[in-house]
Amino acid sequence: MEVIEPLTQAPPSKSDSTSVASAEKSELGKLNAMQEDLLRHVDDMDEKLIALAAQFDAAEEAMKKVDIIMEKMEANADKGRRG
Repeated sequence: MEVIEPLTQAPPSKSDSTSVASAEKSELGKLNAMQEDLLRHVDDMDEKLIALAAQFDAAEEAMKKVDIIMEKMEANADKGRRG
């Protein structure tokens, strides 16, 4: 069985750690921008859903009125047949 020696690494130089920190900041900035875009999208969708719910409620009310009118028309038709 072959023995494998652990690799040793030199500590990162100051320029390496600065470059890593800069890359991390850049990535964090991109992620924050993506998060803001998603939050705006969610807000837009909320507004659209609220508007759609209002339209649905208005349609339900209109259908109730139509049902009442239809019932009255049927009642009048029944009276006319008996008549």
